[in-house]
Amino acid sequence: MTDHKFTDEEVIKALECCLNSRHLMSCQECCFRGKSVNCVYWLEYNALDLINRQKAKIERLYKEIERISKMTVETSVKELTEEKTDEKIH
Repeated sequence: MTDHKFTDEEVIKALECCLNSRHLMSCQECCFRGKSVNCVYWLEYNALDLINRQKAKIERLYKEIERISKMTVETSVKELTEEKTDEKIH
């Protein structure tokens, strides 16, 4: 079971199927069905992996936003300082 890498979309679809498991047809549509005796375990494992990857990506993006914001502020301060210097010269 661990050899197969499920896509994020497959994991989300499988979660939706489990949430609708009152209807037996939901299990028929699940990509985890038949992959293991304990499909719920593998679904949970893959869902946690998806959440952790998305969390790490969000943290990287926040850091990138912070870095870009700092650069923008530093550039703005530098430009304002240069304008003030130019005004004093003229």
